[in-house]
Amino acid sequence: MTETDAERLIRESIPSSIKGEVVEVIKRNPISRLEYEALFAVIFKYDKTKTLEMVKATKNLSISNPDFEFSGSDVDDKYNLENTAVFISAKCK
Repeated sequence: MTETDAERLIRESIPSSIKGEVVEVIKRNPISRLEYEALFAVIFKYDKTKTLEMVKATKNLSISNPDFEFSGSDVDDKYNLENTAVFISAKCK
């Protein structure tokens, strides 16, 4: 799967209740000469319910496609807890 395909699938999995999200690759780690792991951050305005919805959507994505994996979440304290990020790892070629 290409990085572009991975981003498209992640965007398609984002619940409709989450608006104004940013999807960005924040890190790339080599797996082999031909593959790497891209760590995507889905960043949006903090809301506990929406964060849990995004975590559930990510878990569902990883169940339906083994190239994806939930890699955690974090609330950005530099911005007074305004934003949260859900991290998704994807195996890319």
